[in-house]
Amino acid sequence: MKSISIIICTRNNENTIEQCLRSVVEQKLAYRELIVVDNHSTDHTHEIAERFTSQVLTCGPERSAQRNFGAKKAIGDFLLFIDSDMTIDAGLLTELGTLIQTNSEPFCVCIPEKTAAKGFWGMCHKFERDFYMIGDPSVDAARCYPRKEFLDLGGFKEQISATEDWDLHDRFVAKYPSSLRTHTCITHHDGEITFIDQMRKKRYYAKTGSQKYVLAHTRLVRKLPYPFRVSVFKQPLRFVQHPIIGLGSIVLKFSELIVVLLK
Repeated sequence: MKSISIIICTRNNENTIEQCLRSVVEQKLAYRELIVVDNHSTDHTHEIAERFTSQVLTCGPERSAQRNFGAKKAIGDFLLFIDSDMTIDAGLLTELGTLIQTNSEPFCVCIPEKTAAKGFWGMCHKFERDFYMIGDPSVDAARCYPRKEFLDLGGFKEQISATEDWDLHDRFVAKYPSSLRTHTCITHHDGEITFIDQMRKKRYYAKTGSQKYVLAHTRLVRKLPYPFRVSVFKQPLRFVQHPIIGLGSIVLKFSELIVVLLK
């Protein structure tokens, strides 16, 4: 029986890590191990994690390094990477287990991501993210990889801290073309989103990851239809049904584009 190692990277996420870990341990399917890699948290994140697993490790400076560190410590046949502000839906591990046991060729697995956010701009962000639930190759990036192939590829590029998931996915499918997708989802809990905070976040991502990703994958232009991607144009009626939130999402995405270009 092939097994799954779950790796969660975190830093100062005491408000979300408990619900994240609880969503894992309450799954019906047993996993091989649960590894939390904490980036020197100064709040109660580390202590909360220790209530759920004995494997709470410390590593930094960014999430790519944290994930790679956890992967090197893992012993499962497959690696599932989750962030500490996420929860996994009931049945996700069961579905992953079925995929792992019934497919023999090296493959990675994309998991649809739902968004939970608060405030007006949070609603606008969620409005845009919900377009991609149907499965959009310009957005999808795998979260589950076979450990051997992951390590052979060198894992995540640690000099990239924003688009590292796309980078690894593209390198993996270039060598092992099989990419599967679950029906069960992950929920990303973004909390309260303000306009200023979202601009700061995009500016940080532009500086730490986006440019390096594009330089490394100049032919992979499928990631570049910005600010909106293909799925948005396949569902135009949603803008008619939600005109205020739809307009807000347009303002938000074009503002993000300006911030990225002016970084």
